[in-house]
Amino acid sequence: MLALPRILAPSVNIIEPILLQARYQPGAPALCVLGKQVVSYAVLRSQMNNVARRAIACGLKRGSTVVVSTDDPLLEAALILGLTQAGIITISIGILPPDGLSNRSDLRNHWRS
Repeated sequence: MLALPRILAPSVNIIEPILLQARYQPGAPALCVLGKQVVSYAVLRSQMNNVARRAIACGLKRGSTVVVSTDDPLLEAALILGLTQAGIITISIGILPPDGLSNRSDLRNHWRS
């Protein structure tokens, strides 16, 4: 069996560069969606911190898993990044139908359509 060399990757996650930009270029655009507002790094950092604090206050812990479903891409980014900052695993499932999903078979059928 061929032994592959161990590759050491730097320990940088998606949160660190965002916080670095927020520190040194707070007014620079961080997120932009066509037809919507531009969000600066300072605003994104504030939203991320609020999400992280609220998640922890609700009892979520590092390693918890949360499903994110929203039709607002800026909110979705803030939720995913804030939860990630708190060490919470996120799964984005897009937009659920207005009546929701009542069981697992509904969820499987939703993704097939």
